[in-house]
Amino acid sequence: MHQILAYGLGVDSTAMLCIHLYRDDSLEIINNIRAGRNQPAWSREELDEMLPHFEAAVFSDTGAELPHTYDNLEISRKLCEDAGLPLIVVNAFDSRGPIDSWHKDRGVVPFFNGGKHTCSKIWKQQPMHSWAESTFGDEPVMWSVGIAADEGARLAKYTGVKQKFDAATNSRYPMTDLGITREDEQAILDELWPMKVRLSACYFCPYNTEDDMRELIDLYPEIWAKTEDLEQAFFDSSTARYEAWKDAGKPLIEFGKTKSGEQKYRAPAGMWQDDYANRRIEPQRLMQRTSPNGGLMSAKEWKEYIQNGTVATRVKGQSKLSKFACNGVCF
Repeated sequence: MHQILAYGLGVDSTAMLCIHLYRDDSLEIINNIRAGRNQPAWSREELDEMLPHFEAAVFSDTGAELPHTYDNLEISRKLCEDAGLPLIVVNAFDSRGPIDSWHKDRGVVPFFNGGKHTCSKIWKQQPMHSWAESTFGDEPVMWSVGIAADEGARLAKYTGVKQKFDAATNSRYPMTDLGITREDEQAILDELWPMKVRLSACYFCPYNTEDDMRELIDLYPEIWAKTEDLEQAFFDSSTARYEAWKDAGKPLIEFGKTKSGEQKYRAPAGMWQDDYANRRIEPQRLMQRTSPNGGLMSAKEWKEYIQNGTVATRVKGQSKLSKFACNGVCF
């Protein structure tokens, strides 16, 4: 079976690549950590069994990664080249285009109308699996996915999404198998990796935390402005498509069936049954992080809060992200 690293350029997957490239040095650090916890040391054979020798590392570029992610990509290219490990960069640009342009051009946001996890499927998983299929044909591939040992909730979420979208793909979780926590990964990287590695995600990711948004606003104001523009496109599109539906006499077309067999309906292409972005109750927003008012805020409202401490009034019945968090689930 072909052993491939699903490389997202965040802490988890970079730690796996680092261990692969520097196995003996990494094992020494890991065993020092384990000794401090009164845990038995791993042998080199055990390390190699749980974290296999990769044939390649594959990164799927959404076209909307943060600057530090692309910096890490260039460092990774050099290290992999020196080690003779192919680092493959794939994308969905030919079929979809960059992820931010795709959403902005269509006037939608990732969570709109039940669109959870489709970003990962379309811009991450599909290009990687297409590469594997074109490279290996029907030969089986095992993807090593970076999820730390102390990320049990994230592992459960990832495997649930995988079961929904991608049950046939083989995946393994070396960091979990090795008992390596996020803190351990950071210790390994601090010792062996040439740069500080941080979370990898699209700049406009709906799962962004308040700290993520603060960093964007403070360090990359031009990127944050793109986030606001993307959401504004959704606001504008929502009203226009809802008005078009009303002007057309509110037509509906059949759209699949529920699990119980009940027929579902939707507005025709280019029309929406509601002004989802601007309706009075539960208007949708780009950022799905629960805000200080207990609901959702727009990107502009988040900026106002972060810079001036002004909290927008919560919209009645507003939905919220609550307990969910991405933290690199997209590889």
